[in-house]
Amino acid sequence: MAKPKQGLLFDEGEHAPQLFIENNHVHVKKSTFLAGVSASVHRWFRLTPSFGPDLVRKMLADMETEDGHTVLDPFSGAGTTVIESKMEGIRSIGFEINPLLHFVCETSTRWDLLPTELEDAYRRIGERFQAERIRLAGKDVEVIGIPLPTIHNVFRWWRKDVLQDMLILREAIHSECPDGPMRAFFRLSLAGVLVPDLTNVTLGRLQLHFIDRSGHEIDVWRSFDAHTRRMLDDIAAIPADKRTVLSRVLWIDSTTDDVLKVEGKVDRVITSPPYPNRYRYVRNTRPHLFLLNLSDIWTRHEALSTA
Repeated sequence: MAKPKQGLLFDEGEHAPQLFIENNHVHVKKSTFLAGVSASVHRWFRLTPSFGPDLVRKMLADMETEDGHTVLDPFSGAGTTVIESKMEGIRSIGFEINPLLHFVCETSTRWDLLPTELEDAYRRIGERFQAERIRLAGKDVEVIGIPLPTIHNVFRWWRKDVLQDMLILREAIHSECPDGPMRAFFRLSLAGVLVPDLTNVTLGRLQLHFIDRSGHEIDVWRSFDAHTRRMLDDIAAIPADKRTVLSRVLWIDSTTDDVLKVEGKVDRVITSPPYPNRYRYVRNTRPHLFLLNLSDIWTRHEALSTA
């Protein structure tokens, strides 16, 4: 049994927070990220310091959250609260400062994509990937005409052959999916298998650690295909009435006054605050930030915040 949880319940009538303390009967294995590894939609991207969807579901029930309420998660991460709220038919809003995690959360809650159109786009992506892979066979990744990620010591992060296939796949996604939400869906699938399947790292104890993968069998398309199939199955199984439940995910620093500019009423807050002394959020998302070309966004944010 998990330890007792303490939090705030907002009473709409009195407009004042009320303290509540309650034993949480969610098993510890279902209260961590492990519960999301096999859960629909939550499994699209693994974030180790996340809490589990079962825990969010119980919190929603215990706080008698229902249609008409809006739930806020000011530290959204991979979107556990927003995703689970949407599955329960409840409006939600999330704040996230890390551009990669903002992308993950926002993309994971776009359920208005048509499964048939996704399947057709996926077929085209596969055909272009295989054709380009054949065309560029025998060439070094440094001369195939696709810029390398600007991450420091790029070939420490990825084997040349693996990086070449990833770049070809990323460009195939961009070529066959000019539409923003559809392109984001497949970019998220690539991000979802990047670590540890395709990168020279292991997750270790919360942090990334470099390992020698020179002798490992790494198949970019096989990993991507398996994960994409799971994502396609998940989105096809989402009930029609849940696809249109309102959710917003904002790229914002929730510790600043910018949050005061966000319009709308919030009735519940469910969150898992960051662990800055235990988990290095920027470093552990560096391969994703650089491969998906999100690193420039982060750099600009850091420059503005320190100016």
